[in-house]
Amino acid sequence: MIEIIESPFNLGLKEPEPGKEPGVRKLPFWLKKHGFHDLISPKAIHNLEAPAYSMYLDPETGIRNADAIAAYAGKQAGILSEVVKQGSKALVLGGDCSILIGNMLGLKKLGKYGLFYMDGHTDYMLPELSQTGGAAGMDLAIAAGKGPHKLTDIDGQNPYVQEIHLVCRKQRI
Repeated sequence: MIEIIESPFNLGLKEPEPGKEPGVRKLPFWLKKHGFHDLISPKAIHNLEAPAYSMYLDPETGIRNADAIAAYAGKQAGILSEVVKQGSKALVLGGDCSILIGNMLGLKKLGKYGLFYMDGHTDYMLPELSQTGGAAGMDLAIAAGKGPHKLTDIDGQNPYVQEIHLVCRKQRI
């Protein structure tokens, strides 16, 4: 059985233009509206409501919304862990790439997992090199334990995936 976890989160991104919120948070709802959920026929749908959009740059980490991302990741991890423990397959619909942090945290709590990661960017940026401070460009590095403790060691689980168990493919469409 498949359970859908909707993670309409966008705090890992910088606004595309002043005063405009990134639209990625709309994806789970758009997919549902256009029949995707019906095609999957999930056993359950879990919606993890995201906090309101913010451009806050955390002075401690140099990452936008670091505390909110860590809190959301903890909630994501709990939902994903429960779905997997009950024997279901989880299909996570997001949001920006920073939702990887909570998903990998949830899997780490269940044991050792690997990750095949495909994106238009490697998302292996460190805060000191980032021009935006957006965690959506750092999520893979964070999951591998690189970056500020606040995000790389939630619940004492650093790293969420070991680099040896990680494959990253940069793909442009």
